[in-house]
Amino acid sequence: KMKSKNNSNTQTICSYPRFISFKIPDDWKYSSLGKITDLIRGISYKTSDINRDGKGSFFVNLNCFKEEGGFIDKGIIFFNGITKKNPVNSDDLLIAITEVTLKGRIIGYPLIIPSPYNSNPIFNSMDTAYLKLKTSDFDRKFIYYFLCTELCHNSMFSFSAGSTVLHLNIKSAKKIIVPCPPIHEQEKISDLLSKIDELLENIANTIENFKKLKIGMVQKLLIKGIRKTKLIEKEWLFKKSIKI
Repeated sequence: KMKSKNNSNTQTICSYPRFISFKIPDDWKYSSLGKITDLIRGISYKTSDINRDGKGSFFVNLNCFKEEGGFIDKGIIFFNGITKKNPVNSDDLLIAITEVTLKGRIIGYPLIIPSPYNSNPIFNSMDTAYLKLKTSDFDRKFIYYFLCTELCHNSMFSFSAGSTVLHLNIKSAKKIIVPCPPIHEQEKISDLLSKIDELLENIANTIENFKKLKIGMVQKLLIKGIRKTKLIEKEWLFKKSIKI
């Protein structure tokens, strides 16, 4: 159930050991994470159930989480075991509920499952939880970006404990307050942030390409010296990329 703002226009992220407050606009409502989503743990597995050869189902695990949220493909593995749990789908929202360090780099942070790598179902590991929306009042990507905020993560981190490995207390995490703008505003916010993410990814790819270009240039220049035609070609590529 959605609640309207209180008279002070200030809501509190319920966290221990401290409380964090934030203000919401007059036409926004709010709800707790547990009221708008079901947090469903992934499946347990044995080492023998896992492979990197593409055999079985795409298996989303802790290594698929970027620090501070997002998906990274370096952790791709496949599950060929047996489970009675329902699979998840591309575009579903997951959070990390375990972290093998105490630094809090991924605990509580989200990712959105990408397109599958084969025609088999997708499963997620027990170290992650699927956030199944229970209401149409929220846009999935809006929740994703909220979970990426430092404001939310501070609470997630405070709800985590462990001597060598962090484990998120899901029951406590459900108490986190999520702001609820009108759905059309949520979609505009998430669309804008998605475009920024896409731009940042393109910039990162451009930087990576220039690093590779530099490696090739250094080798040729130090062995063959400066060749006028090659120098002009590299200068043209550089100017073109800057314009892009």
